[in-house]
Amino acid sequence: MSLKNNWESIFPFIVAFGDILSAWMAVHIGWWIWFGLISLSPAHGPSQQSLKMTVLAVLLAGLVLGGGQRRAFRVDLTDQLTQIIRISLSGLATTAILVFAIKEYNFSRGYIVVYFVTAALVLSLSRLICDRVKIGLMDNGWGVKNALIVGNNEAVRDIVDHLSAHRAFGYQIVGILTDDQRDIDCLYRDIRTIGSVADCEKLISEKQVGQVFIPDLAAGPADYDALITTCNLNNVEVRLVSHKVDLLARVAGIHDMPGFSLPGLPCRGFSVAYYSIKRFLDLMISGIGLVLYSPLLLLIAIVIKLDSPGSVFFRQRRIKQGGKCFWMYKFRTMREGSETIREAGAETNVKREGPIFKTRQDPRITRAGRWLRRLSLDELPQLINVFKGEMSLVGPRPPLPWEVEHYQEWHKYRLNGPQGMTGLWQVSGRSELSFEEMVLLDIYYLEHWSPLMDLEIMVKTIPAVITAKGAY
Repeated sequence: MSLKNNWESIFPFIVAFGDILSAWMAVHIGWWIWFGLISLSPAHGPSQQSLKMTVLAVLLAGLVLGGGQRRAFRVDLTDQLTQIIRISLSGLATTAILVFAIKEYNFSRGYIVVYFVTAALVLSLSRLICDRVKIGLMDNGWGVKNALIVGNNEAVRDIVDHLSAHRAFGYQIVGILTDDQRDIDCLYRDIRTIGSVADCEKLISEKQVGQVFIPDLAAGPADYDALITTCNLNNVEVRLVSHKVDLLARVAGIHDMPGFSLPGLPCRGFSVAYYSIKRFLDLMISGIGLVLYSPLLLLIAIVIKLDSPGSVFFRQRRIKQGGKCFWMYKFRTMREGSETIREAGAETNVKREGPIFKTRQDPRITRAGRWLRRLSLDELPQLINVFKGEMSLVGPRPPLPWEVEHYQEWHKYRLNGPQGMTGLWQVSGRSELSFEEMVLLDIYYLEHWSPLMDLEIMVKTIPAVITAKGAY
């Protein structure tokens, strides 16, 4: 395939190379500014040379953890520059803490400040150059995708306005599909409603469509399962654009991508790299956690045995990434045989609130189990699942097999990544969220994942567990 056709996949690597080069250049520019123009102190010595490596390593680690390079092609320049400033400030604070901890080295505090200010400026200039090059090539068709928008409501017009205002996203809107025949041939900002949803497959071929946007999917009356299946068969990406998920993510305090949620799958090279980082962190943290929490695990096991007859652990079949089954472990919080009661009431719940089964004041829960659930301590044995690679620390919650059987086609998107112990759903209200809101948050997380986002979610899980918000 040609360079032009693969430009969207190649661009993130160019941005990453530019970031590395900029961080390295800032080391020497900052050195010259501080020791050549400002300070009269000597610029050489073992401590000062190691300081160069320290600030460079801290900044590069921040850039990697931020994960911004993966989505650079579809993220507005303003958002990229905002992230660079955040990473530079975080790097400055981290380096200051390291310098304070390593007291035997006489590091130059002034150089540290100058470096991160210089790095922010040089990185911003690099991103600006990359953005100008990207837009210039887009004018010649590089990385531009023809897109269809489905719907006939205000959300469709919002998407048109947003994409028109942010040309750097690289989408050329070729038309709108509607569920109402009366809207065909209507115009909005020179974008014509060119057909109905049933015409999607024909228009994908005629217009060489590479992207389909569906706004506010959970709130719409139409069933889009057939449309999503058609797009998948034709290798066309489907993207859900929802005001609701963007609002929920902000309530959770996750500001990964401001404005509309326009998620895009990362290129394969970065996916492999970032999943490797995720697995390494899962293995390390779960291993340490199992050792440190072993006294607590033993205490909980004793309490469960004293509180009610039955086994200490509860084992349940769940679905992980790719639709595969595994055994998920928890501390037992219900009386023996309670799962048969769950199955009896599940079908009614599917029709009312989606394929989930949660009951307040559940009579099946034991006295000890109620407290374990409120503090989420019943989830601790899942560290074993994480250590074995069946789960991740952060990700969508693994569903039950019968729940997946009732999924609509778009619900299955939440199974496209590692299932986790905690996630955006937990720091946004847990059981207080509807099933549709949970799925939207899961998709948002999988499309925007980065190690830094995982860290944010794990930190925000602590107050969510302590306050027991939405837990029962």
